[in-house]
Amino acid sequence: MLWQPAGEFVAMVAGPLVGGLIAIARFFGNLPGSSYALGKLTLPQVGCLYGILLLFWGRTPGRRRGWVVAIALATVTILPMQYAQSTQMQITALGEKPPLLIVQDRNEIGLINTGNAATVTNLIIPFLQHQGINRLDWLVTTVSSNEDRRGWLRLLNEIPVSQFYELNWNAAIAPAASPTPARPSPQATPRPGNLAAPTTRSPEANQPTIPTAEAPETWMVQALQAVLSSQDATYTSIQPGQTLSAGRGVITVDPSSPNIWHYQRGSDRWLWVFNLDRSQQTAIAKPCHSKKSISYGGLERIYLRSF
Repeated sequence: MLWQPAGEFVAMVAGPLVGGLIAIARFFGNLPGSSYALGKLTLPQVGCLYGILLLFWGRTPGRRRGWVVAIALATVTILPMQYAQSTQMQITALGEKPPLLIVQDRNEIGLINTGNAATVTNLIIPFLQHQGINRLDWLVTTVSSNEDRRGWLRLLNEIPVSQFYELNWNAAIAPAASPTPARPSPQATPRPGNLAAPTTRSPEANQPTIPTAEAPETWMVQALQAVLSSQDATYTSIQPGQTLSAGRGVITVDPSSPNIWHYQRGSDRWLWVFNLDRSQQTAIAKPCHSKKSISYGGLERIYLRSF
């Protein structure tokens, strides 16, 4: 600030040292398992951690005492979070286009849709880290566009997944005689999403709009194959009328429309509707007993508990 040549000399000397420090940090940061999200600490946990540190502050260190401090800190940090995750049942809606839902069913974690890469970076990954989620048990996608496939890659590079489900829009658009619900085979070969050519359908009166299934680019297919294979993830293409396990619940794509999904967990039954206008949702809700109705993004999302 006082003399520019002196500042340039200091920067020239410090530059390589700072660069070396960044290289070391980047090397260890890229190692497998270098980071593990524990979730947000509560205020009582923070108070207990500082209390433990103050209790042993200034005392003569010893091997036995060090182990006691380490075990106490780990217990206060990890056990409450593990207990909360093992007893939590929560469904969180993070976005509308496409509908983003995170299902936390005790220790089983699932995600419906990812959005594009920006949505994954700015919304989904921070939420998962805040909740202490380091792995997804299942991921379901109802959108087959290249923007959303980039979101899949961004998420899968950060958060591994065990089972990957993609809605087969070609089967959803084709007329089906009598769709029979069937569970996806656990032996399905890992491979990326819907590779069929784009297909469209002109919406008829009182019929849900069917989005276009966009064909993926070649590099995207290869990248998805590589990441799913590296994680030993199981890929399954789902169709209307098909049922898949979601933690302690079951998700079924309605045989009449791929925009209507059923979620059942024990005696509770939920109805998820996507891309339906108000009149179509009203027609669905008439024979049902609605427990909760939310106005969301110009459309009404109706969550049904009993039929």
